[in-house]
Amino acid sequence: MKKILFVGSMYDQKISVLKEAKKMGLFVALMGNDYPSWGSKYIDLYIKSNNYDTFEALEILDNLNLKFDGVVTFWDRDVELTSKIAAHFDLPGCPVKAATIMRNKYLTRKVITKYKIPNIPYKLITDLSTLNSAIKEIGYPAVIKPVSASSSKGIFKISSEKDIDEVKEKIIKTITPEKDKMFLYNKGKFIFEQFITGQEYSVESVIQNGNINIIGITEKITNNQFEEVQHTHPAPIDKNNEKQIKETVKKVLKAIGADNCTTHTEIKLTKEGPRIVEVNGRMGGDYINTDLVPLARGINIVRATLQVSLNESIRDAISPKFNKGASVRFIIPSHAGTIKSWKIDKELFGKKEFVKIHKDKKVGEKVLFPPNAFHDTRAGYLIAKNSTAEKAKKNAQEFVDKYVRIDMYD
Repeated sequence: MKKILFVGSMYDQKISVLKEAKKMGLFVALMGNDYPSWGSKYIDLYIKSNNYDTFEALEILDNLNLKFDGVVTFWDRDVELTSKIAAHFDLPGCPVKAATIMRNKYLTRKVITKYKIPNIPYKLITDLSTLNSAIKEIGYPAVIKPVSASSSKGIFKISSEKDIDEVKEKIIKTITPEKDKMFLYNKGKFIFEQFITGQEYSVESVIQNGNINIIGITEKITNNQFEEVQHTHPAPIDKNNEKQIKETVKKVLKAIGADNCTTHTEIKLTKEGPRIVEVNGRMGGDYINTDLVPLARGINIVRATLQVSLNESIRDAISPKFNKGASVRFIIPSHAGTIKSWKIDKELFGKKEFVKIHKDKKVGEKVLFPPNAFHDTRAGYLIAKNSTAEKAKKNAQEFVDKYVRIDMYD
């Protein structure tokens, strides 16, 4: 029986990756800060570890006296650690240098510039007192974000001079390790870059032994807080734009040196062509790869990700079986507060396009909006499928609007 090490404690919505590992007949070990009791029947060994301390994590594994066949993560925060574990134990994995670049938005921008791939103006901020000089250089509108955060955490838009003091105050109050340990990475470092307009997409890729396999492109809808509201796969996009996006992503991944990993690249299609937003050295979340891609194309990226870490063939897992569409719509209350009631019309469950609905937050639980909390606006989600992506997108939107209601305490 092959043994695989999962790096990161995860959360219950990632249970499908553990289930897939057991379907493959793998011995599953998981190392992280907290034991995920929700996945206990899929975990053969839990290893208590402070994954924010690379030396400690490697020392624990050295003393474990257990040989693993592969190591994998589905968390941004553990991408670098996973690459270092792979290198330390001579396992298939993303090169450490590439993983480091993908975990640092500033380093990613530097690589894009170095290899003459179309980029956007940017500047590294290590002291907020230098923000004004960066604004003079880049101009308005612009965004500032931590170089190593994820899930749209800590992103602020600066549209004019009147926003500067307010944004500084929000950064000081909210971008702290006490609020989220994610901000420990490259603490105090931000990237300031030109705000670009255009439709946003994500590109899912599986890379093995130097071969970059573009699995597909997902359309993303975001709100004013840069949080994602809906994903649709495959993206309704014309062939020329699809080609440009795929070519750009391949160039960037090759320039970074990404290999033996799954990547999730976010990109905007501007009037001047595709522009990279960020590159992530792990499988995309938000049900894109666990639900939408399998429903729309019959592709199993979760299995392919595990197979890459084990140096097994991914040919069957990444081969499309059909061409349909799927979409996830996140259920977001009208305002922050405490949930008073959920109301779901039973008619929803009779719709053939309906796949599932899930309550992330129950009655009595709080919903917080940025900057008080990041990535906490979602009360749940709904997934729909149909013969085309456009139809699935419309279904998901209409189902949430027509059949789902959340009442909040004032």
